[in-house]
Amino acid sequence: MLEAPPAPGVVLINEVLASPGDGQAGFVELFNPGPDTVEVGNWIVAPSFGSRNQGFAIPTGVPIEAGGYLSIAQEHLPFALSPAGGTVVVLATNEFGGPLGTFQEFAYGAAEPGVSYGTYAAGGEEFVVPLSEPTPGAANALPLAAEIAINEIMYQPAPGGGDEYVEIVNASAETQPLAGWRLSGAGFDFPADASLFPGQLALVVPVDPSAFRAANAIPDAVPIFGPYPGALDNGGERLALERPVETSAGPALRPEDEVRYGDAAPWPAEADGQGASLERISPAHFAGDPASWRASNPEAEPSPGLLPHLSYAQWAAPIFADFDGLIDLPHLDPDLDGIANLGEYLLGLHPLHPDPPPAQIAADPAPVLHFTRIPNRDGEAAAESSADLIGWGRADPAEPPLNNGDGSETVIVPFPGGTAFGRLRFTSGAAVP
Repeated sequence: MLEAPPAPGVVLINEVLASPGDGQAGFVELFNPGPDTVEVGNWIVAPSFGSRNQGFAIPTGVPIEAGGYLSIAQEHLPFALSPAGGTVVVLATNEFGGPLGTFQEFAYGAAEPGVSYGTYAAGGEEFVVPLSEPTPGAANALPLAAEIAINEIMYQPAPGGGDEYVEIVNASAETQPLAGWRLSGAGFDFPADASLFPGQLALVVPVDPSAFRAANAIPDAVPIFGPYPGALDNGGERLALERPVETSAGPALRPEDEVRYGDAAPWPAEADGQGASLERISPAHFAGDPASWRASNPEAEPSPGLLPHLSYAQWAAPIFADFDGLIDLPHLDPDLDGIANLGEYLLGLHPLHPDPPPAQIAADPAPVLHFTRIPNRDGEAAAESSADLIGWGRADPAEPPLNNGDGSETVIVPFPGGTAFGRLRFTSGAAVP
């Protein structure tokens, strides 16, 4: 009696570099996630299942150890990996080319030279994303950081609650031109003269931008783009910021930041027509993971064009996650820059990176103190003045703070005659421990 062949084991495509840079070679990388060695001799790597007869047959006797990798260079492949994006499949076969049941298709997008695509696990799912660097034969690097990120999504306003919108932010340290960029899912192409300075927020809306600005009191410093056609899907869909890149095959769009939001757990129900928006906790958190998002503050309105509300605890938790909890108290100053953690929180600074003095005094034509703060935090950063460093009094701005377009505001406080000194006082709200 003939016995069935043993199960071939599971081996997956883990990374593809289709657009190598200088000194690099394209490759397809296989990964064995199982606990046992898998013999992959005679397995086929091809651009598609239908073209498997034109694929690369791995030589007999090649193993991939448990948790191990096998990188196949472009020069050994009888087909070209496309810099404009494409697919690669791996198929387990016997020595006669008969399939043994294991099959996987790996789809990758366009990329500029030197950018590979690889798997990344988050939130119980596995994603294929552009990586920060190619790592043939080794564990994948982190996803390529988004320079422009999706920051907030209002996909289903409450009845009578206004219009939907998508908020984006420049998460990089440089001004980013938006010419050629696209917000896929909303079907919007950014104008050729658009750009965002570092930290700047912007909105993409389905209605006339001027009408949206007036209806929501959006500061002039926050650009509003639109209208985009149609509407966001109330049941969830893929939203992606795509940036123009030059590949060896010509110009193309590469996903810069993308999320497939939903209206069921683990996505927050409060954003599903109950008045809240989806707020990203930080652009540094992977967009595809539902844990990177939360419903906007249920006690406040959604905040298009503003940074989301963060309690002190929410702000401190990711920053001090690698410490023992002894340096995250509001009154401490772990970076020794003279600004306590509470002040760093209220001013939008980083408590582990020393900062210069946060307030400046200008004497011409009259003495004024100016500083930048985050308006929607639990507490207040306010100015005080003194003539003798003994008696201090609150000094309020003569005009409303100036919105900077990045979620912060600049406060300008005129000093009364005879004032020689100024300082900032930080007071906490109820959420500060």
